[in-house]
Amino acid sequence: MLKHLIFILLSVFTVNVLAQSAHTEYNLGLSKFNNRDFNGAILHFNKAIALDSNFAEGYGIRAATKTNLSDLKGAIADYSHALTISKNAINYFNRGHLKYQLKDYNAAIADYTEAIKLDPKNEMFFYTRGLTYNLLKNTNATLADMNQAISLNKTYKEAYFIRANCKRELGDRNGAIADYSTVVELDPNFENAYFNRGVLFGLSKNHERAIKDFKSVNTINPKNAKAYYNSGMAYVQLNQKSAACAQFKLAVNNGFNEAKPLADKYCK
Repeated sequence: MLKHLIFILLSVFTVNVLAQSAHTEYNLGLSKFNNRDFNGAILHFNKAIALDSNFAEGYGIRAATKTNLSDLKGAIADYSHALTISKNAINYFNRGHLKYQLKDYNAAIADYTEAIKLDPKNEMFFYTRGLTYNLLKNTNATLADMNQAISLNKTYKEAYFIRANCKRELGDRNGAIADYSTVVELDPNFENAYFNRGVLFGLSKNHERAIKDFKSVNTINPKNAKAYYNSGMAYVQLNQKSAACAQFKLAVNNGFNEAKPLADKYCK
């Protein structure tokens, strides 16, 4: 009985030492990881995992290291192993993002969904899943995820922008304009929001507002030739030929050769 007790005590002590050694290797690797010495870091993470095969954090950080070394499939394998040990929202999300990078979009969505189940208050999870649905042309699912992201973070400008794009595709022009307006309130230098809103104002025959938005685009980016072109088209609708001429010339000067026939026409 005494021998048995001593064996148990020694076993527990040995496990503790091994676990402690695994964490020591983990910390050494983490220091190198933070200094972007990924090849050096992975050697320590390999040792940590060899010392403790149930060290979920070890597999997770080694997966992140492999990602930085462009070994995406190896990283996926490590995240998968970590998830067999312990369910973790971040590991599901990270594995999903790797599948996204490999263009396995449905598998990525499945992982993002698992991450959301474990952490339903994380707006980035909804946003990223929504982006993936968008690549699959599932506009309604994208819209639903952007709604969720915005409900969790009212200042999530990127989510408002994608939601605006969805509303535009679904024919909700006013809703899209409202969301683009929120984007530029949150970020006055968000070029694409001004551009897209300007297009919608033009389609709504609100040419003055369209011109104002395209001018905002060109204030942010003086080389955006399409904004000059669209301004020119709006001026044409307002029968302001000299202003249209100036905008078409700017479009041509910035490489948009499709504007040349219109420049020739309105600059006579």
